[in-house]
Parts: sequence; structure tokens; C-alpha cells
Amino acid sequence: MQKPVWNSAVTVGIVQISGPFEALSFLDHDWPRQKGPRFVDARHACLAALDERADPEDAKTLFAEALEEAHLH
Repeated sequence: MQKPVWNSAVTVGIVQISGPFEALSFLDHDWPRQKGPRFVDARHACLAALDERADPEDAKTLFAEALEEAHLH
């Protein structure tokens, strides 16, 4: 199975995140201690995109919203 990628990457600081696999890794390993509801939504969406149960671009949207919520974007 090939990892899905987004049409365009999301930039977080100097890091380029190009798909749900990288976003999930960022959410799990680089996220600030405080996690809001958008974090949970983004994590679920990334997992669903990796399992081919959801559109990867929807995961991107939710990931971007989580970044906004955490003041990282």
C-alpha cells in the first residue's frame, strides 16, 4: 500500500508535512502538551486516510485546523 500524499504540503515552522502519515507522526511526537478537540479530529482523520476510509485532503483540512487551534500555523 502506498502512503497517500496531499496536493500541497503544510508548513509547520521549517517542517514540510506532505501527507497524513507525516501529519500523524507530527501529531504523535511533536505536538505541544496541550491537545484540543481539533487535535483529536485531525488524528482520527489521518488514521482514516491511511486506512483508505477517508479522503487525505479532508485529513489535511483538519490537520490545518488543529495547527490553528494550537497556534502553530
